[in-house]
Amino acid sequence: MTQVSVVAPDGGEAIQLGPIQMRILEDGKTTGHRLGVGEITIPPGTAGPPQHRHAQHDEGFYVVSGTARFTVGDTPTTPSRALW
Repeated sequence: MTQVSVVAPDGGEAIQLGPIQMRILEDGKTTGHRLGVGEITIPPGTAGPPQHRHAQHDEGFYVVSGTARFTVGDTPTTPSRALW
C-alpha cells in the first residue's frame, strides 16, 4: 500500500440518518476495501442500525461514551465506554 488517507477534523463524508449522525473517514478506497472507518453518533435511547453484515470487510467499534448493544449471530454484548 502506498497511499495514506488523512482526514481533517471537519472532513469526511457526512451522512444524517434520522437522529444518527455518521461521518465516513475511510470508505475502503485506499485500503483495497479491507478497512472502512466511520464516526457514528447515536443519541441515547435511539435504536441503531438493524443487524447486518459486510461482504468485503469486518467492522470494529470503539465506544467513546455511554454504552452500545451489539448482536453477533445470536449473541448480544453491551460494551461500555473505552472498550474496543
